[in-house]
Amino acid sequence: MPAPIREIAADERQRSYLLPTRIVRTFGHAENADSLLSEHPLQIHLNEEDTLLLDNRGSEEKAGVLLDFGRELHGGVRLLGFRPEGAGYPLVRLRFGESISEAVTPLGIKGACNDHAVRDFTVPVPLMSDQCWGETGFRFVYIELQEPNAALSLRSVLAVYVRRETAQRGTFSCSDPLLDRIFDTAAYTCRLCMQGLLWDGIKRDRLVWIGDSHPEMLAIRSLFGADPVLERSLDDICACTPLPGWMNGMPPYSLWWLCILHDWYRYTGDRAYPDRHRAYVQGLVEQILGCIDDDGTFVIDGYFLDWPSEGTPAAKDGVHALLLVALDAARGLLSLWGDEERIGRIRAAEERVRRYPGRGEGSKPAAAMLYLAGLMTADEAARRVGEGGAHGFSTFMSYYLLRTLDEAAGTAAALDALRTYYGGMLAMGATTFWEDFDIDWMPGACPIDRLPQAGETDIHGDFGAFCYKNFRHSLCHGWSSGPVPYLMEKVLGITFLQPGGQSIRVSPSLGDLAWAEGTYPLPGGGELHVRCDRTPDGIRTACSAPAGTTVLCDG
Repeated sequence: MPAPIREIAADERQRSYLLPTRIVRTFGHAENADSLLSEHPLQIHLNEEDTLLLDNRGSEEKAGVLLDFGRELHGGVRLLGFRPEGAGYPLVRLRFGESISEAVTPLGIKGACNDHAVRDFTVPVPLMSDQCWGETGFRFVYIELQEPNAALSLRSVLAVYVRRETAQRGTFSCSDPLLDRIFDTAAYTCRLCMQGLLWDGIKRDRLVWIGDSHPEMLAIRSLFGADPVLERSLDDICACTPLPGWMNGMPPYSLWWLCILHDWYRYTGDRAYPDRHRAYVQGLVEQILGCIDDDGTFVIDGYFLDWPSEGTPAAKDGVHALLLVALDAARGLLSLWGDEERIGRIRAAEERVRRYPGRGEGSKPAAAMLYLAGLMTADEAARRVGEGGAHGFSTFMSYYLLRTLDEAAGTAAALDALRTYYGGMLAMGATTFWEDFDIDWMPGACPIDRLPQAGETDIHGDFGAFCYKNFRHSLCHGWSSGPVPYLMEKVLGITFLQPGGQSIRVSPSLGDLAWAEGTYPLPGGGELHVRCDRTPDGIRTACSAPAGTTVLCDG
């Protein structure tokens, strides 16, 4: 009798097959490449006439084709191979790229690598075959025939698009089409990183980096509501980090975990979920309090705030501000359980931390965290974060930077920085938002959807730093989805007055916009709809929500 099948999990993700949108170029002897743009039945047959021919016979240059699938995808490719000649199983090299330059650059050059997900490899294509290869983040695919005396006909090359098909209930639109594109692109970026768990990036860092997940959590609740991928990710990192460990080996990431757990509860109102982590929260609080010296210094190994500030005094200042934000979140969680003794010790520790003298000089993200922690005045924050517009922004910290600018300098200033920074990525060909970006990279740079010409730099291959140098740089990173919650919370002005959203305040701020509207998913089902218009008398706001939800609507 056969052994029983041991299924340990079902893949809840969906997959579909997408045609390329264009042939970027061919190499060597490649005939009829445009056939790959035509729709065919997804079944190879004995008689195929409309095929791509890659032919290395009598040619010194290897035959190949470079395909563009139109936007960043997560998944691989499906090859329908028809007839090989000159070799039993001819080998083709597949190279996936988030940019055209990455797709044509061999491993080892300008940081091109197979870290976390193999994106450059060689596979056989047998006679009359139908095979799927690869799982990574990509937009472009380069297919190159390897043997010198071989030929190969391909009937179809399709992208295998793998994702969780979660209904997007949160929407935003306004009088500025650029902001609409930014919102939609940030939402798509967040979606792609919601796989089995909440990944940091789909090409590289396919891991649960929990600190990076706070802006993703804010985007998830704004777009998809109480999606289970968030709680599964919080559970996963907690289970693999027994105390006295620090999550992801980084003390600030345990601080972010407290913030996420608290802010997620503020959204869902579900007491049962934080109750499951009560012992861990209490133990983590004890561990954190034990690291705070009498003078308010947080004594830990490594003060990571974001990559651009890594190794600077400003990073330490920013982490001390994050500590205050996390301690506030911890007090909110402990109050659920009436843990007044720990709350009292947290308040005493907060008083010491507030005496910490750091000012975050040289880092806008650190200044933003100091402001949000109540350690910097609005006037100073407006000057420090607003000076130079979007210069000095980072994608991970974009939500906190935009929120600080909005509160300290006004919505118009925040929207202007948002357009410059995220609009800059769109101008460089982005269809998802990146691990990092600096607007100073843009002058004279080639966008990701073509190859550099003489005198141009490569926006993907020539920039980056720290762990994201050159082509190792990820162009789809979930932490860059901060514009979604910013636009919902500050432009539409949506604030939950109590956990679970039974009572909500809507206080929009349009900045320089004529109008804005959107829907926000409520954890109990249904959506809040907000529409606000600028009038000669001020902003007129209309709101609607399901029965049982109280909405206090300003305007």
